[in-house]
Amino acid sequence: MGLPLTQPQSAVRPGESPLLTAAPRTVGQVILPGDPDHGFIVLYEFPDPASAYAAAQQQASYLGSGEGRIQFVPDSQFTVRQDGSCVLFYNWSPSASTDPRSPDIATALQAFGVGIAIPR
Repeated sequence: MGLPLTQPQSAVRPGESPLLTAAPRTVGQVILPGDPDHGFIVLYEFPDPASAYAAAQQQASYLGSGEGRIQFVPDSQFTVRQDGSCVLFYNWSPSASTDPRSPDIATALQAFGVGIAIPR
């Protein structure tokens, strides 16, 4: 992808389901020269794979619900992935992202663990 991952300069808290809200998290930002206000990737840590799976499923359900959807721009694209005891979350929006490489982040993240389907 060729874009560096750094620590964000501001606090980031995306819309989260209750299990993700309570979990320890690490936030990184892929530097998008054309869109410096986006590109955030959040990694959540859980005690074990079973609790990570439950949290990933809950986040997917939340994102597919009306309550979750109102937290994001209507055309938002979501990436929720689980790898062992970690859950990864990334979102981007074609209408709000001004750097054409925003979808490349989601593509690169497909190498992390297993994808969790978001109900529509």
